[in-house]
Amino acid sequence: MQLCLVNNDPISTLFVTSDGDPLFSIETPSLPHSSVDESALPQKYATTTIKRLQRYHTSTGHVVTEVGIVDYRGPTAGSHLQLCVENHNLDIPPRRETRAITENLEDVQVDSWEFTGSDSRRYKWQMVVHSPILFLADDSLTLLARYHHAKLGIVSRSRRAFLEILPAGIALIDLIVATFVAFVKQRFLIDGNDVNSEMPALSAAPLAATELPCSSGTQI
Repeated sequence: MQLCLVNNDPISTLFVTSDGDPLFSIETPSLPHSSVDESALPQKYATTTIKRLQRYHTSTGHVVTEVGIVDYRGPTAGSHLQLCVENHNLDIPPRRETRAITENLEDVQVDSWEFTGSDSRRYKWQMVVHSPILFLADDSLTLLARYHHAKLGIVSRSRRAFLEILPAGIALIDLIVATFVAFVKQRFLIDGNDVNSEMPALSAAPLAATELPCSSGTQI
């Protein structure tokens, strides 16, 4: 399954299917600007809400389910993700507190996030060749999802950025989308501009919905 980002902004976009049906809404309000305080915080520090959208039915109308809320807790605490349906809470520490010790006892930055789901299984978002992938952090290392950058069509066919949900992740789609948004918000929008060059689609201007269709590929 491919979920295309209508805007190349992971905290303010729609995730739509290859058929164009909106499946998730990611909303982050702009923080109010004060005429007194010129140093207003940028939008990336505002609360982000992840909502699942269902098609209109005459019996139920439009059904919107809030599946996740991402709150920024500060430079030393990072972000907090509340998974609303499961009533499960996760913390995403800032990058500088996510370190690995080398043989020379030097601290190195690690662009990953490992967490425990409400099902007690361990999951991990990890950067691989400048793109995030999600897999089970166990002996199986089962791949669940991976992010694909947008292409502008200079040397290949144009396409929007999209989040690919692998067969093993279909039943976990709420968890995948919510943790993806939380991970990229903390790691690439809050932690610093030094890695934005690795994920240009996350900081690019929005693309028109008709400009770049999802690439063709295997569908679920």
